[in-house]
Amino acid sequence: MTHFGIICPPYPGHINPQSALGRELQNRGHRVTFLQIPDLELKVRSQGVDFYPIGETLYQPGSLATTFKQLAQLSEIKALNYSVDFCQQITEMICQDAPRAIATLGIDALIVDQLEPVGETIAQSLNLSFICVSCGQAIHRRADVPPFFTPWSYNDDAWAKIRNQIAYTILDYSCRPILKTINEYRQRWKLPPYRHIYASQATLAHISQQPPAFDFPIPHLPSHFHYTGPLRNPSPQNVSFPYERLTGQPLIYASLGSVQNTKADLFGAIAEACRGLDVQFNDYPRWGHERRSCRRLTRFPVSRRIRPPTRSLSQSQLNHHPRRTQYRPRLPQLWYPPRRHPHHL
Repeated sequence: MTHFGIICPPYPGHINPQSALGRELQNRGHRVTFLQIPDLELKVRSQGVDFYPIGETLYQPGSLATTFKQLAQLSEIKALNYSVDFCQQITEMICQDAPRAIATLGIDALIVDQLEPVGETIAQSLNLSFICVSCGQAIHRRADVPPFFTPWSYNDDAWAKIRNQIAYTILDYSCRPILKTINEYRQRWKLPPYRHIYASQATLAHISQQPPAFDFPIPHLPSHFHYTGPLRNPSPQNVSFPYERLTGQPLIYASLGSVQNTKADLFGAIAEACRGLDVQFNDYPRWGHERRSCRRLTRFPVSRRIRPPTRSLSQSQLNHHPRRTQYRPRLPQLWYPPRRHPHHL
């Protein structure tokens, strides 16, 4: 039996698929523990996976929801700066507390989310085996692959590579507080510098929830890189849903992710696109629309303000979500890469 620790961003779009992976490992006889901020204990335990708190000396309980609400009110540079500061704080908490937690729990190996890159530094400092998991769009820090926050297509020409490298340089510059914190600890732990944000150093395995068709046509991928499709299995968490309101019409489900789900105008645009179609529309605004904005969606059947359970998703004919973390691969899906938070760009 191996005891796996999971280090990932504190967002449902990462907790949920990592929990599914954790449950599968538990079913195979292993032990799995999330190392997370205290606000997420109930969430993690409701997914049937063990939890161990980190960041208790620095983190103010309840501030995660406040952070998301504040971020939803910002845009462009202000949003970027605010979210980079938050990510830097999380990085500091992990560096301070994760090594001690791993030693206390007797963790043997780490599962590190690509969007929590400090997890790889923790594993390297403790000489632990680790794998990288991309819960969203897999990030390939290669000159021929466009950065995940751009609308560019794949192009192997020299000019495109230069363009991509410039954009990656801007990304690294924008995330320099995170890189600075990581490298301060790497120097303390006698590790070489980590120069490029989200550049995974995994050698055992890098797992991506994307099917190959949702990625660029990238040649010569490493042999340890694997496309798996969505990480999903039954969760013990119960979520209420008004099944009695289902009419048998095709059900369209829309979610924009943890940060973008406050964008009532985007849900309104999706709902308007459904006008005249013989469908039911189900939206998922996680952190809450303004009531005034929600009213315009009430004329569409089954417009909801909570996440529907797997059963209702399995009945959907079309799912729209930026990360594809919850849904059956056999369902048609619309996908786009989120572009705002450093963990949700």
